[in-house]
Amino acid sequence: MSGLNERLEYLRGAIEKECISWGELMELQGLAEEGLIPDGDVVLLEWAGVPEFGEERVAASRNV
Repeated sequence: MSGLNERLEYLRGAIEKECISWGELMELQGLAEEGLIPDGDVVLLEWAGVPEFGEERVAASRNV
């Protein structure tokens, strides 16, 4: 397992235990912005603040 995969699993564990820190959330957001979280990893993407496809489309339509 690579260092990145180990870190993602650590962050997932912190989420499941409900003990993730603000710093870890910021790290997760940065990883998402860099495209380092797999597209199918709904849990980590959700916690990173990445909108789901439907939500993104609704938000975009409100700005038109």
